[in-house]
Amino acid sequence: FTKDLEESSDKIFNRISFNTYSSVEFNKLGVNERREFFEFWYDWNSSSSDPPPLKKRMWYFYNRAKWEEIIYPDQSFENVVMGIKYNAEGSGLVFVSVRLLS
Repeated sequence: FTKDLEESSDKIFNRISFNTYSSVEFNKLGVNERREFFEFWYDWNSSSSDPPPLKKRMWYFYNRAKWEEIIYPDQSFENVVMGIKYNAEGSGLVFVSVRLLS
């Protein structure tokens, strides 16, 4: 765990938009980041894939999302919390609860 923390603290993260897909920004991501989170987040072909755990989704959101999306939470924050893809529309009681939270 300490080694992972040291490695991540040495990296400078580029902030990307969680609201829109950009192949340029996606291709700049590391292989582990793509596999752990962003392949799920941006993969519009696979609706059946399980989302990463909430802790991991929130870590990527707060460490990689643009500051505007963090300071003024919008649909991308709601989708991260609900575990649905960036372009999906939420529904149901969980959606209402998350909307009130944000």
